[in-house]
Amino acid sequence: MHEQENGVDRIGPDAALTCRVVETFLCALWSEQLERPIDSPYVDFFEAGGDSVSLIEIVATAQDRGLPVRSSDAFRHLTPAKLAEHLVLPRSSVECAKLAAQLPAFADTAVGDVAFSSAATTYRRLPEAEAALGEPLHFVHSDRYLQAERDALAQWAVGTTVHSLRLDGAGRSAPGDITVAQIADRLLIDIRALQPVGPYRLAGFEFGVPIAYEMARRLSELSETVALLVLIEPPDSRGIADIDLPEVQLGLMAGRFALTGEESLAEIHARMRAAGWFDDTVCPDDLPLLQRTRSVLASAVFSYPYPPYEGPGVLITGRLDEHPIEQAWICPEPVAIHRLDYGLESPLPVLRDTYVTATMKEVLGA
Repeated sequence: MHEQENGVDRIGPDAALTCRVVETFLCALWSEQLERPIDSPYVDFFEAGGDSVSLIEIVATAQDRGLPVRSSDAFRHLTPAKLAEHLVLPRSSVECAKLAAQLPAFADTAVGDVAFSSAATTYRRLPEAEAALGEPLHFVHSDRYLQAERDALAQWAVGTTVHSLRLDGAGRSAPGDITVAQIADRLLIDIRALQPVGPYRLAGFEFGVPIAYEMARRLSELSETVALLVLIEPPDSRGIADIDLPEVQLGLMAGRFALTGEESLAEIHARMRAAGWFDDTVCPDDLPLLQRTRSVLASAVFSYPYPPYEGPGVLITGRLDEHPIEQAWICPEPVAIHRLDYGLESPLPVLRDTYVTATMKEVLGA
């Protein structure tokens, strides 16, 4: 439970320590200590005007108010978001498996093949003629941040036709049967039905990144022109072994939302929606299948080798370390790489970054 103390939440012993709860709690403590509003969990403490003494005082206050945090943690993770993930998320595949074991309703849910659907969405300022909009942007969504992606696209692509390609679970085949190449082949059928010839403009976010990359490769092999490839926050293992295993994916989700196995699907759904996951088409009863579908996708995504590709494009990442894409992506002109240094497991801050919005507007001509 949460109790108010001087305008700052106290975390009670029965509180669900989700990433979002910890972020909100830390932002409130920082605001109190620094005597200025800290509304974003991505602000660096020292850049916000704090010093070592005040950070130690915040740690002491946080401990008094129920948050199990150490000074060493606070000094290594200097934004509320980084510190929240450090405190909440499991750090190894073993920890993930332990958390996953608490959620048999998720782990036992049967999963089928991964099906795909697409839908053309147009964002306009004025009711212009369709022909005046130019080539569409074919956007491969992630499997779980659809509402946040739609909100971002509405800002990025005003005046552009956006062809949304979704990853949905259906069918009966066993997990692990699908590959990125197979997904790309299926989605290319939809793309070429909407746009028979190039030049093509492709983009992908999170799990959609390797799929968009492979589609660009395949179009190039067909001697089609790919005028633009934008890859936003490609997935990586974050140092966790066997991250593609179902129990590891389930454990990461369980840790982020502080799941114990006692929650109803409705409560889990509410926590996820509050954090910006899914959209209003997803119901609580859909969650087990969606989680198992992610496991199928994770197996495909994390085993994808990123073969060489030559073409223009943009890579946007919230991490400073090099991603395998950077070695494989060959271009006559250097690929534009934007590093935002969030250093988070969650990809949402990158998606919502104002710099990303400005960059996307520029490359899309919006």
